[in-house]
Amino acid sequence: MIGGMNPFLAGGKDIRIFRKPTKDSWGDVLPVYSGITLENVGVAPRTSATEQGEGFRGRVQSGYTLYLDHDQTALVQPNDEFEIVMPDGTKAYYVLDGFEWGANWDNPLSCWQPGDEVNLKFTRAEIPS
Repeated sequence: MIGGMNPFLAGGKDIRIFRKPTKDSWGDVLPVYSGITLENVGVAPRTSATEQGEGFRGRVQSGYTLYLDHDQTALVQPNDEFEIVMPDGTKAYYVLDGFEWGANWDNPLSCWQPGDEVNLKFTRAEIPS
């Protein structure tokens, strides 16, 4: 388990990462991790605007943005699947939307590097019975 970038986030979520089996250049299967949990991660919904009719705009949630520190981002690989448990117990699964290193935050006036934004897109959900 890896701690979040901000220990003061009261609403941070725990994100479980699952690795899919991959093969090396020789065709040999590489080891599969059973799962990594990133704790207390800052999460924000990503939305896309759609224009309908005469000026009416709707918003559709298309995924999430994770706010990770550099140590957490270093664990992310392009083929990872991310599990986020919703308040009703639904397990939603996401994959990377873009580069695994995301958007790197750097302060131009100092050496402070607060972390990275990693974008996810929705793939499927498991609704509890």
